[in-house]
Amino acid sequence: GRERMKKSPKIGSIYSMTGFGNASGKADKFDVRTEIRSVNQRFLKITLRMPDQLRRFEEKIHTLIKKYATRGAVSVHLSSQSLEKGRY
Repeated sequence: GRERMKKSPKIGSIYSMTGFGNASGKADKFDVRTEIRSVNQRFLKITLRMPDQLRRFEEKIHTLIKKYATRGAVSVHLSSQSLEKGRY
């Protein structure tokens, strides 16, 4: 049967551990892109890939994922690019 995970006020109820999502936006002088994938797994396993300048958010991302997921393999990929010409 469906296993109910914690409810998010912004995304509603989650009934599956398999999914994909992406988003992009601007923060300060950067264009930031996020991609999240999840698949069924008995325990919670979080994998993060991101450039060094975003590593300061690693603990916050782990905490946020753990708030809404109790099991599954969750893979998060963050990338950023400077909005200033020729800079990354």
